[in-house]
Amino acid sequence: MIKAAMKYGYPTNGNYAETVATLADGRLVTIDTQYGCVTPHGQHADGCAQVTQMGGVCDCGLLAGIDTAALVADARANGLRGRAPVAVAPGARARGEAILAREDAREARIYRAMV
Repeated sequence: MIKAAMKYGYPTNGNYAETVATLADGRLVTIDTQYGCVTPHGQHADGCAQVTQMGGVCDCGLLAGIDTAALVADARANGLRGRAPVAVAPGARARGEAILAREDAREARIYRAMV
């Protein structure tokens, strides 16, 4: 049984309660740590109970060998959730602050002209 992921990544949608995990056998799954469910990156077979029934449990083998409770607990402790951090280029912060300062000065001049 797979009880922990090999590595975690950020979800593509930036959801605060989800993490993407790569399992030991190479499968990718999305783990919702809020509701405690594991969703595979792949397509279930046509007759799979998870697809055909409301609240059905996967019986096509796509989630076979995964201890869902242990994987969710590991994801809650070690997973990467939310938006991925964005790298800021050197000097970009200073340029951004300079632009904001110019815009503030421009708005102040416009306000003084109106008053």
